[in-house]
Amino acid sequence: MINATLLFELAQLAEASYASLDSNMSLTDALTNTNPAYNKMSFSAAQAAEFATHWSVTAHQKNTTSGYSSTLFKNLDADGAGYVLAIRGTESENFFGSEDLTAIRCAKAHPKH
Repeated sequence: MINATLLFELAQLAEASYASLDSNMSLTDALTNTNPAYNKMSFSAAQAAEFATHWSVTAHQKNTTSGYSSTLFKNLDADGAGYVLAIRGTESENFFGSEDLTAIRCAKAHPKH
């Protein structure tokens, strides 16, 4: 049977992973920040406050040159799930960083036999 509460929490964690969590803002402020330079999503103030009472950011990998980012969230509830690793999708305009393209060019120029 599908656990709707668990699916809802995982969906919120997935959405929260798109926030600009590498800034000096609190988790609540990062989740409600509507500046498109920092976020591609936004929680309501009530949703962000509720989320921050149950989750904290343990570690965050900000965008790499290829657009990869991930966040390790810790459940603050006594009976919680422990940790959840949210791996965000890459940003399409940055799918290949310059180092990725260099590696591809080298592989094409010097194929292994």
